[in-house]
Amino acid sequence: LVSVKQLLKVHEATTLDVVAHREQVEELAHLGHELAEKNLRGKELRQRVDKLVARYEELPHAAQHRQDNLLEAADLFQLYRDLDEELAWIHEKMPLATSSDVGNSVSEVTRLAKRHTTLEADLKSHEPLLDKVEVTVRDMLTKESFASATVRDRHQQLRTKLKTLRDASARRAKQLEQALELHTWMADAAELDAWL
Repeated sequence: LVSVKQLLKVHEATTLDVVAHREQVEELAHLGHELAEKNLRGKELRQRVDKLVARYEELPHAAQHRQDNLLEAADLFQLYRDLDEELAWIHEKMPLATSSDVGNSVSEVTRLAKRHTTLEADLKSHEPLLDKVEVTVRDMLTKESFASATVRDRHQQLRTKLKTLRDASARRAKQLEQALELHTWMADAAELDAWL
């Protein structure tokens, strides 16, 4: 991404250089046509001037094409970075969602349930970032970029891992809920047993 941004800066300078030479090309063409009128080799000179002007006129189109390619590459590498960041975030959260520790007492389960509630809030607050990546992927696939297959594969990997995280989080919430019910019942039963 950094190298593409550097290439865009170089390209911008080159484009400005092309624009700066317009007057020089026009002046040279005008002089060439005047000289061709007076010279014995006028036909050859006119052809050479016309060829030079035609080559110059192609530059803005080529520059635009190059800029479009660089912008597409910048968008692609930004998307790759965003996808990698989201996958890293999912990887970071997965151990919390897949933990098998449900505690041995009401207080432990309550503490774990609070941590899990924080995880669920984090998942919820992360939705806008995931939505942004989804929109970018859809746009990239709609344009039928040269890297559409790679984007589609990496996007599918993100969706699969995100579904796995959400499913694990839901299972974990259910396990903690059941553990809290169990340990609450056991605490109540122990209290009742002590009273008896």
